[in-house]
Amino acid sequence: MKESATQAELGGAERGGEHQNLRRMSLALDALARAPQGLRLAEIVSLTKLGKTTAHRLMTGLQEFGWVDYVEEDGSYQLGFRPLTLALAAADRYGLGRLAAARLQRIADETEDTVYLSLRSGLESICVARYEGDFPVKTLTLSVGARRPLGVGAGSLALLAFQDEQTMLNIIDRTSEARARYHFSDATLRKLVADAQARGYALNDGMLVSGMSAVGVPIRSSAGIPVAAISVAAISSRLSGDRQHEVARRLQDAVTEIESSWQSALDLTTLGV
Repeated sequence: MKESATQAELGGAERGGEHQNLRRMSLALDALARAPQGLRLAEIVSLTKLGKTTAHRLMTGLQEFGWVDYVEEDGSYQLGFRPLTLALAAADRYGLGRLAAARLQRIADETEDTVYLSLRSGLESICVARYEGDFPVKTLTLSVGARRPLGVGAGSLALLAFQDEQTMLNIIDRTSEARARYHFSDATLRKLVADAQARGYALNDGMLVSGMSAVGVPIRSSAGIPVAAISVAAISSRLSGDRQHEVARRLQDAVTEIESSWQSALDLTTLGV
């Protein structure tokens, strides 16, 4: 019994070490992602709070496997292209990007506003595609690759509000700290969720950027679980009254088409066609 306990403790320690390395890697890559011009080792140490030797060993390993590039001219490190390769694969996780592209571009053309496609990733939503309409005032509040806690923004709120109740409440509880910088309290988010459920679509009415609003609708899996969302953003005067409902209806119609095509494609894949 004593030997088994020791083995379990060693196994836990090993897993802890693995997680520690992943944490260090994430800290370094996140720091580099926020610095397009690159960072020197001393800057990485300062931002990540890692020891200099640890940071140098980490950056050497990341460089070897293509996660970072080393610029000899100024001694800086820059984010490599391997994350991009993986990100592009992840962004098309369900094949939705390719399948929905024409429909989302059509909505952008018809509304003249900005259309976003977002995917759920754990407790966050990630913008994976953006389509711009021709209206002179652009609402470019999200860039491709931008991440937000679930519930912050119309597409992100659509991904949260239409989960089952227990999942939704669990997400609200676990994202409280991440939402603090957006000034979205738990009470505020619960109210937004209730309103979205009653309305049938999510609404961000100028809560993130004054004068800019957005509506969002979830895309569900065959099990009825929201895995993605599409949203339209515009200056608030263009998303009020009847036009707000009309834009939401366009999104809902597009989701119906996307879900139908998506499920058919998955069925064919399952059958080996």
